[in-house]
Amino acid sequence: MRVNIVLTLLQAGYALVLAVTLYALTRDQDRDLAVMALCCRVGEGVIAAVSPLGTLALLSVATAGTAAAGADATAGNALGALLLKMEGWTGLIAAT
Repeated sequence: MRVNIVLTLLQAGYALVLAVTLYALTRDQDRDLAVMALCCRVGEGVIAAVSPLGTLALLSVATAGTAAAGADATAGNALGALLLKMEGWTGLIAAT
């Protein structure tokens, strides 16, 4: 999970570098289109930078769930299942 967090942060950095590069290459042709492409790529980078928070929360629930028993374990399992479902949503939103 920790490697996943680092790779996701690298993905966010790559999206921001691509945003600046895309703007620099296209601003002479059409400035409005270049700004729109820049904004889309920056949005993708921001979403990718925020998504490791869910992974960190999932990691915290998973490590705390080993000592829990009874109702706490059930609540931890439900929270972990929700966080796993939400993990796929951020990639889908950023790709859109």
